[in-house]
Amino acid sequence: MGEANELLHHIAENASQPISKYSLQDLLDLEKLSPEDRHHHLARTLQVGISRIILLLQDLPFGLGSMGPIRKVIQDYVQDIRELRSIPPNDPVKFQGCISAIFVRHRGMLRHIAHGLAEFQSHLRSSFVPFGEFQATSCVDASERVPALKRIEDVLDEFFTIRTTLRLLISHCLKLTTHDSAEEISDEPDHATYVGAICMDTKPSVVFVEAYMHAQFMCRRKFGLGSDLFVNGMLAKDFIIERINIRQEESCFPYVDSHLYFIFSEVLKNALFTSIRKAGPGEKPAPIHASFLTGSSLHSENERVVKVTDSGEGILSHDVNKVFSYYYSTAKGRVHAPVAAAHEQAGSEEHPQNFGTGLSLTGSRLLARYFGGEMTLQSICRKGTDVYIHL
Repeated sequence: MGEANELLHHIAENASQPISKYSLQDLLDLEKLSPEDRHHHLARTLQVGISRIILLLQDLPFGLGSMGPIRKVIQDYVQDIRELRSIPPNDPVKFQGCISAIFVRHRGMLRHIAHGLAEFQSHLRSSFVPFGEFQATSCVDASERVPALKRIEDVLDEFFTIRTTLRLLISHCLKLTTHDSAEEISDEPDHATYVGAICMDTKPSVVFVEAYMHAQFMCRRKFGLGSDLFVNGMLAKDFIIERINIRQEESCFPYVDSHLYFIFSEVLKNALFTSIRKAGPGEKPAPIHASFLTGSSLHSENERVVKVTDSGEGILSHDVNKVFSYYYSTAKGRVHAPVAAAHEQAGSEEHPQNFGTGLSLTGSRLLARYFGGEMTLQSICRKGTDVYIHL
């Protein structure tokens, strides 16, 4: 009991400390620190962030924190704290091994959260049976009117934001320490320049086409076909060739390109799958169109907007405002089994497959917002959907 009480006290004490998001400049400034100071900064931030996550998940309303998959996530974070506390002071080798293990441990975490939310909603439906002839109300319909349900969504927003901070900081500090960018090199002839996790000359259109190629590969493997992609009116492969032949330095800027890849992948997978569903078995789905706009805001000359348009099934008007809810799922009664299977099989840490779970677009919007961006959506049922990604 002594060790358990000490651990609980440690978590409670650290959870009371503030933690904030990192700007790109904050991350770049970490390069100026010595490795020792950087490790100290990272260790302190991890202790605070992980402790706050534990308490956030533990205190979720309606017993969500007691669901099996959520308990698994909490236990993994408690194990993180134990390991961080066991590292001898001034032992950089063991510290890097510890934070690498922490990074790997949480690779399947998003699936646990998705499964926990699914179990939670199923539990609520079976526990709160309406009386008389009233219809059962889903969480997504009741969230704005039931404070506890809204609280869950707010807590999950905070949880995923802190998680993004911690994983970004671990990745960034490890790469700054090792100076190993071999895995981050672009496919372009002129290799991209990295400072830690930040690509100093990010080309969103190139990242977008790479994400599309992966998503299209998934579709072709499962269905034998996939929508073509047009970027600024040009077929994707022709657009990339033009970009290689004509350098456009003004379109490059520092960004965490792995964030962009995740955002683009999730948006494109939704667009590809809805286009396939609308086209029907064996029919060629309509193409997807992407537009990259720069200087599109009166408030910021450097604002960049990516517009992704599909001609798929679209979304019912009364569901448009729900698509960014953690309770919303496109899977119920709509997603063909092979589509769901494709997402289950092709998962990886930074690009998990969460289509239909409520985490796909929600997680993408949180990543877009992390550095001050935004994601919005407009849709017409049976006509298609426009997604706007502001960077």
